[in-house]
Amino acid sequence: MNDKEPEVRGSKLKSLFLDKKKQLENAFHFLAHHKAEQAERFEEIAHLTQRLKEEEDKRQQGTRQIEALQQKLERSERAQKESDLALQELRGEVVNLQRLQRELEIGLETRTEELVVLTRLLEAQRSVSATSASIVDGKRESWARGLAGFTTGNKTERQQLKLIAKSGLFDADWYLAQHPDIAAERAFAKEPVRHYLKFGGFEGRNPGPDFDSAFYLRLYPDVRESGMNPLVHYLKFGKDEGRETVFD
Repeated sequence: MNDKEPEVRGSKLKSLFLDKKKQLENAFHFLAHHKAEQAERFEEIAHLTQRLKEEEDKRQQGTRQIEALQQKLERSERAQKESDLALQELRGEVVNLQRLQRELEIGLETRTEELVVLTRLLEAQRSVSATSASIVDGKRESWARGLAGFTTGNKTERQQLKLIAKSGLFDADWYLAQHPDIAAERAFAKEPVRHYLKFGGFEGRNPGPDFDSAFYLRLYPDVRESGMNPLVHYLKFGKDEGRETVFD
């Protein structure tokens, strides 16, 4: 056996030991580095998790704010609808009050005109009574002249009589039935249309159920001031102008 063999062997073992030691040191160094990197990754994950939680909290807070604003908007819309409905109801009440006021005004005017008409009727009845008394006293000749004047007329009057008679708004039987004082006088009863033209229309007497003389004269002062028979005016002008003929 060579004396140098143990020395050589020891040298090899030492070299092998040093290599193994170096490998172990490298392995420990690698593990330490890997653990450090792993710790950094865990820290990053923890940081990202915290940020994610904060973002989620912000999202939930934003959702709650949106829901609160949506509820507020719905309440505002309901309040607006209720306000619009209340305003509409108030406008309806105003219209109804205005209509009622107009009806009251027309009613008051109607009562006033009826009083005027009744006054005229009373005066006319007094006049007829006075004439009848004069006839009883023997003054038949004077009454006959008056009746003769009643039954005659100029061309314009004849045209107006024809216009009234053909209008469909003058009912002779109805007129005489509604006004017995006219039916009682032979000359008036013989030509009721002439009586309405010359007297009845201005006295507020109606030619038929579909035309209100007093209402027409009251509603249209221009007709009253013109001195024209109300039905004649309606047939010649008022009908085309859309004027009303009876009080609703």
